[in-house]
Amino acid sequence: SIKPTLENIQREIEKQKQLSNEAVEKSNSIVKKIKALKAEAVDVTQTDEYRQIMQDIADISNKRKDIASEINQQVEELEEQLKTAESKKSEIESIKYVEQANERTQNRVLDLRTEEDNLLDEKEELSDQLYKLNKFTNTKIEMLTDNINNKFKYAEFKLFNQLVNGD
Repeated sequence: SIKPTLENIQREIEKQKQLSNEAVEKSNSIVKKIKALKAEAVDVTQTDEYRQIMQDIADISNKRKDIASEINQQVEELEEQLKTAESKKSEIESIKYVEQANERTQNRVLDLRTEEDNLLDEKEELSDQLYKLNKFTNTKIEMLTDNINNKFKYAEFKLFNQLVNGD
């Protein structure tokens, strides 16, 4: 929306420049006429033609000022639109950056959850192995104690104390 507006303003500026140039040419032509009349040694300042020329010069000068003022106003409006567009662009880039950061965070959370699942599986497997190892150790101790006690007819030995937690 800014580009077409810029093009319209550019065309308007070119049009106004052309009008300004035409006004300058007309002004130069009038100045030449004034010089020519002065050369005839007639007091041209008192003629109607001179007054008309001076009025034309004043009108052209006013038009140039109006055109310059209008161009400056349009340039200021475009600069304001450009600032607004840049502000919106910056805002959008900021939002985009936050979205990317959120996406990276979500990916990291998924990775950590997967890792947590793997670690829980590994913990479960190790707990199972520890349980089997403890059971094996207890069975071995019982067998060893029974084996030794079977060798003695009147005595029974308690070789190992079993803790409350089974160890």
